[in-house]
Amino acid sequence: TEFSEYVKQNVFDLLGMEKSSFRQPPPDMEDSVSKGYTYNYQQGEFEEEGFEYIPLRSPGSMSATATDMARFMKAHLNGGVLDGTRILSQDTTEGMHEARFRNHERLNGVGYGFYEGSRGDTRIVLHGGDTIFFHSIMALFPDEDVGVFVSYNTSGSSQQRQDLFDEFT
Repeated sequence: TEFSEYVKQNVFDLLGMEKSSFRQPPPDMEDSVSKGYTYNYQQGEFEEEGFEYIPLRSPGSMSATATDMARFMKAHLNGGVLDGTRILSQDTTEGMHEARFRNHERLNGVGYGFYEGSRGDTRIVLHGGDTIFFHSIMALFPDEDVGVFVSYNTSGSSQQRQDLFDEFT
């Protein structure tokens, strides 16, 4: 089974993530997928770009709506269950949120698909993504039962994403 189909059947379909896909471009989602933009300084305006193909498949090629990402975050914050459907065991979910490698015991580490983050004593489990046109972050605050997802669709907007995240935390 191709990776994109496996994830569709075993994650997206089970969680009701109807507007998420690892296929490029995502099938039947033209009305749901944001366009990417660049700023043309000579013209003084934003220019729409075509679908951004990601050569490093599958890790960086997911297209999803914010609503679908909210469902994914809820499942993770609820120990692998959403609306009575279990996609991961409690142990697996907790294991994904733990560091599997760190350079030093006092530093944040890297887990299975997630990174550790922190702000003071606040523990954060997150994954960011950057392409030419899109800059996104999904962050879970497990101890507060809160998740946040934001995605900017303009080249050069990684600083705005970071500023929003910093202000939120």
